[in-house]
Amino acid sequence: DIDQANKELQIVAGSLSEELDNTRLQHETFQAMANCSADDLLKVGVIDHPWAHNKALVALDYQ
Repeated sequence: DIDQANKELQIVAGSLSEELDNTRLQHETFQAMANCSADDLLKVGVIDHPWAHNKALVALDYQ
């Protein structure tokens, strides 16, 4: 049934669009974090994130 197929396609398209928004948001978050100093990351508490932790350790090595 074509109507049913269209409904299912709309649902898939909707979830793909949502996924894209989430990915874009994550990318922007990581870009913002990349511009932060280790101290900023510690203050914000992002330091729990392994990626941020490694970045902070590297940044501290260079200080």
